[in-house]
Amino acid sequence: MTATLERPTEEEPVGFTHLSAYNGRPSPRALVGLVMLTMCLAAFGAQAGYFLEGLRPDVWQARTEVEYRGNSWTETQGTVVDSNSLLAPIAEKYDIPIKQFNEDLEAGVVPGTQTVRFDYFDNDADLALDIVTDLQADYLATVTERASEEAMQTLEDELVTLSEELEVAQGELSRMRNPTGIGLTVQQQDKQSEIATIRTRIIEVDRMILDAELDELNNTRIPRVTAEPYVFDEPYTPRPKRMAVVGFLLGAAIGLGYLIWRWWLAAVSEAY
Repeated sequence: MTATLERPTEEEPVGFTHLSAYNGRPSPRALVGLVMLTMCLAAFGAQAGYFLEGLRPDVWQARTEVEYRGNSWTETQGTVVDSNSLLAPIAEKYDIPIKQFNEDLEAGVVPGTQTVRFDYFDNDADLALDIVTDLQADYLATVTERASEEAMQTLEDELVTLSEELEVAQGELSRMRNPTGIGLTVQQQDKQSEIATIRTRIIEVDRMILDAELDELNNTRIPRVTAEPYVFDEPYTPRPKRMAVVGFLLGAAIGLGYLIWRWWLAAVSEAY
């Protein structure tokens, strides 16, 4: 008797490449293989992320914080820290192009506070520290009593202008006549509304001037350094451990995606 070797049919492919399916599911052997592939991809991604991130040069972060205390013109500090008059001389001092200097600098008012924060990033930790030190010194020099006096003068000038506008508006109202003598005309009502608006603004400016005077009296307008210039203990970048996690997740996602795709192929082949 001659034994015959049966060939696998198209409905029952063999081997890991074709992925046998039973009831629309991969065979246990193929499933184990795909799981192992996913684990290998995740491990490889973690190692690749850790290694590649470790090749990047160290970038150090230096920081300083200054609190501007006072109510008169705190809202202008965001403009001050971004102005070229403050940044350009420091960039020129260290021979750094202003565009690169702005890219490596993070400066602004911390939301919800009166604290101005300067962060500078550089491969040289000492250079980053020197730059934020100069930024702090120049900022403190900018926010001086002279600037406060300018703000006070602006408020006083506005108060004079408002007083003149009030006097004119009241004179115009007194010259308006009501032909009927009953009630007020539309023009008179509009003028009274204008006068009320001017008076409200005068009260606001008076309050701002009083706040500024109290700040000056109590020396609360003088900025206060809340964090002396310092460099963080660890580099801002690279972060090999974080990139290892990212690489692991990416590799696992690729492996799981391949597993789902092969599962779908098995289900389709079983359906047909």
